[in-house]
Amino acid sequence: MNKVDFFDKRLLKNFWQVFSGIGGAVSFILLFWDIPQKYKLMTLCITIILLVVYYFITWRKAKKQKEITLKFGESYVDIYFGDIFQSKDEDLKVISFNEYFDTEVGGKAQLISSGTINGKFLENNKERIDQFDKILDQDEHLNSEMLIRINESRKYGKKKRYRLGSLVNLSDNYLAVAGSKFDKDNKANMTMREYIGFLLTFWGEVDRMYNNKNVVIPVFGSGILRFTDGYAGATAQDLLEIIIWSFKISRIKIAYPSRIKIVVFENKSDMYNLYKLKEIEKDGL
Repeated sequence: MNKVDFFDKRLLKNFWQVFSGIGGAVSFILLFWDIPQKYKLMTLCITIILLVVYYFITWRKAKKQKEITLKFGESYVDIYFGDIFQSKDEDLKVISFNEYFDTEVGGKAQLISSGTINGKFLENNKERIDQFDKILDQDEHLNSEMLIRINESRKYGKKKRYRLGSLVNLSDNYLAVAGSKFDKDNKANMTMREYIGFLLTFWGEVDRMYNNKNVVIPVFGSGILRFTDGYAGATAQDLLEIIIWSFKISRIKIAYPSRIKIVVFENKSDMYNLYKLKEIEKDGL
C-alpha cells in the first residue's frame, strides 16, 4: 500500500474543501428551512459521522492507489507499482549501469550486485553480455560526445568512464544509462548536484532516442546510491519527486501518445506516497 499518513496534509486540505462546500450549502438551505429543535443534535451527529466516514474512505483510497498520471504541457508521466521487466515489449526500458557501464555481476570486485535491477538484467542475459560489451565499445555517440576519460588506474572492471546520463540502445528495446558514480572501492555514490545533473542529461538523451515510443524507468538510485554532500537521508520518495521535477524543468516534450513511465517495484510500495505527487504537477517541489 501507499505510504499515506492518516493526517496527510493533502488529505486534510481536500477534506476541508469538501467540508467548506457542505457547510456553505447547509447554511444556504437553513436560510429557508429551519431544523426542528429536537432534531438538531441528531442531525449534527449524523453529519459528523458521515464526514468522518468520508475522510476514512478517502484515506483508504489514497493508500490503495497503485498508479497516477501527471501532465506537464503536452507530456504525460505515469507512475505505478509493478515490474520493469514486465513492461510491454515495444516500450523502451531503461536499465541503470554505473559510469563505466560495467557488466560483471558479483565476482571478486563485486562490481554489480545480483539483487539490483542492473544485476537481474545481466543475469537474465548472460549469453548476450559479450554482445552488450561490443555495443557499448562501438557506439559512436557514447564514445565521442559522452566519453570523459580512460581510467587506466582502475583495478577492476572497464576503463572507459562516461558522462552521467549517457544513454545507449543495447537491443530488444532495452536502454542502458550511466546512472551512478563509482568510488575507488566501487561503491555507488554522488552528490545531489551530480544526481540532478545526471537526470537533466538523461532527459536530453531520452529526447534524442525515444523515437515516439514509451520510455519506462525505475526510481534511479533507490536503495543503493549514497549521497556524499549532506543528503544521506534522502528517501526513495524524495528521489521519485526529484526525477519527476527534473523532467518538468527539462522542458523536453514527449509527444503523445508516447509517455514516460516510472515503475516502482510492488514490494517497495510502502516507501512511496503517490497521492502526494499531484503537487509537483501543480506547484513543483
